[in-house]
Amino acid sequence: MNRKIKKNLEEIIEQHRKWLRNDPEGVRADFSDADLQRVNLSGLDLSMANFFACDLSGANLTGTNLKGCTFENAVVKNAKLRKANMRFCNIVNAVFDGSDMRNVDLRNVTGTTASLQKVNLSNANAFGCNLENADLDYSNITGVDFTGATLIRADFKGVNIKNAKFLGADLSGAANFKDKISSKKKLEIVDISLE
Repeated sequence: MNRKIKKNLEEIIEQHRKWLRNDPEGVRADFSDADLQRVNLSGLDLSMANFFACDLSGANLTGTNLKGCTFENAVVKNAKLRKANMRFCNIVNAVFDGSDMRNVDLRNVTGTTASLQKVNLSNANAFGCNLENADLDYSNITGVDFTGATLIRADFKGVNIKNAKFLGADLSGAANFKDKISSKKKLEIVDISLE
């Protein structure tokens, strides 16, 4: 993560806007291996951008359209992602520890082995996401909708799951979850509302 592109950031964003409009002068944004620590990208449409192995620690992505982006191997620690659209993103092996992800749209995200420790995911929509082997230790998942999610071997140590929904979610082998419900098998109930 040593690519310095902050000085060209506005130009890259403008070329990406053109690319999204199918303008022949447009170019898809490629932030792979870039150092974007503490950058403000809030409210932008960066859908389909490449953030592979990018460092977005402390970045502001509040309300940003990140639909279909690649965050594989990225570091997004202590970032602001509140109300961001992350549908269909690839967050495999990404680190989001300490980030504010309240009300984020995580539908159909692929995030196997992602680290989401101490993340505030309250009221996020994680319908159909795949967080197999993800680490959710000490995160707040109050009100998260995990309907149809794959949470096989995910770690829920110290997690607050009040009013979270797990209809049809696969929690096979999930760690530190059995103390939060009466059964650790695949859930086939409409809603879990634990106090």
